[in-house]
Amino acid sequence: MTVNSGDRDSCRILVVDDVEANRSVVCRRLERLNYTVVSAESGEVALQLIEKSPPDLVLLDYMMPNMNGIDVLRELRTNSRVSEVPVIMLTARADAQTVVASLEAGADDYVSKPIDFDVLAARIEAQLQRRQQAANLKLANAKLDERVTRRAIELSELEEQLELESEQRRVLQSEVERLIADRKAVLTGGINPDLLEPPLQRIAQIADSLADPGRADMPVNPAAIAEIAALARQALGAVR
Repeated sequence: MTVNSGDRDSCRILVVDDVEANRSVVCRRLERLNYTVVSAESGEVALQLIEKSPPDLVLLDYMMPNMNGIDVLRELRTNSRVSEVPVIMLTARADAQTVVASLEAGADDYVSKPIDFDVLAARIEAQLQRRQQAANLKLANAKLDERVTRRAIELSELEEQLELESEQRRVLQSEVERLIADRKAVLTGGINPDLLEPPLQRIAQIADSLADPGRADMPVNPAAIAEIAALARQALGAVR
């Protein structure tokens, strides 16, 4: 993916250099590539501009008075609002120590002075591409998070609905059981068979005992008692 000329005019690049001639040369070259360019003559001014309106990329001079490029980088990377703005360090010192210090402070890349503007243009484009890819990924993740959250809400609502339906089924089952019990009570004369069965059994037992021919001394007609026992058994059979 490349940054075409139609898109470059929407990309703002901040050029930071305490030497006015250097700033002018870099700004003109970038403007020819259709970039929108702003400049700052010091690290302090650069931080103010970045805070006010974050650019898409910063070209930062390494050697500046008062606040050098490393100091600016450290301030920039500790500001969460603008910490992800890509920075390319411009330095006349190409030694390994300078390069390592720049990268450790948070520089995304570096270009040695005197500047090869073809190299600078390629590295600017690479950083802008990387920034755009990161933005696209962040947007995709946000959309994914939104879908996951929405799905979680839908599942929660479905669980609540299933629980409600389950409770409704339990209530319905309880009502059906009650209706069956009521119908059974009606069919048995409104008496619960579980309550009726034990005394009927006891009546039958007593009647059998009284009808025993061996108890002739009792002033009871065995035939009548036998009839009572038969009736009790008949009633007991009716509720079973």
